[in-house]
Amino acid sequence: MVGTTLTAGTTVPRRPRLGARQRKLGLWMATALVVGNMIASAIFLLPTSLAPYGWNSAIAWVVTISGALCLAHVFASLARAFPTACGPYVYAREAFGPLVAYMVAWSYWVSLWVGNGSIAAAAISYLSSLVPAIGHSPVLAAGSTLAIIWGLTLLNCLSTRAAGGFQLMTTVIKMVPLLAVVLLAGLSEPTRRARAARRVLHELREGAAFVFGHPLLRPVFVTQLVFNSAFFMIQAVYVPYAVHHLGLSAFGVGATLGTHGVGMIVGALLAPRIIRALPFGLVIVLGPVAGLAAAMVIVLTVWMPAAFLAALSFFLIGVGPIVWVISTATLRQTVTPRDLLGRTSAISMTATGARPIGAALGALLGGLYGAELCLIVAALGFLVQALVILSSPVLRLERQPEMIG
Repeated sequence: MVGTTLTAGTTVPRRPRLGARQRKLGLWMATALVVGNMIASAIFLLPTSLAPYGWNSAIAWVVTISGALCLAHVFASLARAFPTACGPYVYAREAFGPLVAYMVAWSYWVSLWVGNGSIAAAAISYLSSLVPAIGHSPVLAAGSTLAIIWGLTLLNCLSTRAAGGFQLMTTVIKMVPLLAVVLLAGLSEPTRRARAARRVLHELREGAAFVFGHPLLRPVFVTQLVFNSAFFMIQAVYVPYAVHHLGLSAFGVGATLGTHGVGMIVGALLAPRIIRALPFGLVIVLGPVAGLAAAMVIVLTVWMPAAFLAALSFFLIGVGPIVWVISTATLRQTVTPRDLLGRTSAISMTATGARPIGAALGALLGGLYGAELCLIVAALGFLVQALVILSSPVLRLERQPEMIG
């Protein structure tokens, strides 16, 4: 037993060897489990995606395999160092403490259930090619997605060996397109017409000129640039602020952060009704205004430390901005000529580059002057982005602009 001192003549009971009946998974099923998790579901579309690149795609495979082997080596070393550990939670706890370990486990858990939903949606997308009715009926698609998720859940509950057998079968199916690509690699392809050389920098300049010269898209870009900076300033200091100032446990930190995701779901569900009920310009400004309200609530916790205020802040910053994302994407697609749409979308995405800058500013201010000052500065940033969009022509839009051809 653990903690017992062994003396001379003490007999240590040997662990019984697992017999054929005791063993749940054999070599092939265990191998299929690992291979299946590594390959995932995207492999079903990779042959089609990579075929136009010919042997150049082999370089991508080599790079990917190298990265996977590095990860495998890291986890193998950790498993040897902590043979009784149950996974990344224990590794993070031993290295960084229980708070970081909780955040790792919570993030991993979120990624799993989000990933399960994504995989189920991908399966329905593939299935709609064989059964077109699924793709044309939202109710049928949603029902099929739930059926796949619950069917696989029940299969895992049935027995480990049944789940292993299913994993083995799907892994064999995944390997078929890979083998097909290798076997078909020697086939010659008809000569393609040479494409004109693209001038990427010139195209980006065209996109930037259109965005910054447009009276509606320019304030939208500036607003989301400032919003991303201010939001990530808050995120940079929130965890230590919540622990030391709000007195939250690891569970409390995770729960308050989780309300952001709940807010995004609620906002996405309410977005169609909001767009139908309100003028289009008012729908757009709801996001920045909700962000400002969220920042004011989190600043209020400096004087009124309360977990429910922090949760309300992250909920608001989830509800409003998701409506903003939907409405501004619609605006951008309707006012942009079709040949410039990709370029303006690329320029719009550069606003997310402000996130690491905001996080760095948050870390700097929080480290030098405290998290409280950082939150106040971030709130001023939210005020700026709200004033930018409220003073722009966007607010005066009564309805969605006409589509430009």
